Amino acid sequence: MRPPRFRLRTLMIAVAVVAIGIGSETMQRRRVRYLRMAGDHASKEVNSESMERTIRDWACEWDQRAQNMRETLELAQRSNTFDLGENIASYSEREKRARDRAARLWGDWTRYFKYSSHHAAMKQKYQHAARYPWLPIAPDPPPPE
Repeated sequence: MRPPRFRLRTLMIAVAVVAIGIGSETMQRRRVRYLRMAGDHASKEVNSESMERTIRDWACEWDQRAQNMRETLELAQRSNTFDLGENIASYSEREKRARDRAARLWGDWTRYFKYSSHHAAMKQKYQHAARYPWLPIAPDPPPPE
């Protein structure tokens, strides 16, 4: 029996079949990696949103405390019959500290809002990349400061 003849066309078909197999494996690995990265950013987004809500609630609470202190202080200064039970200067200082605390919390809230927005955008980017793994993706932007 004579051995089969390898023609150029046969070799080109064999190379194409091997290339398709390697390419599909590469695309599958990229897809899995991008899905994992999207999942990481999704969990970071959820954590950031949770912290954002908590800090917003605390900031609102401290704003309300400062507002209540301000109203109490104004009422005490308007009517001499209202008794603060402590001197007005220390009460005014406590109101200022409450306002400062609320301002710091609002700054933290802004930071976590930026974090959650960043992670939401990154999650969308990697979900898109997982859907179309053959397309190139842009480098990640730096996280917010």
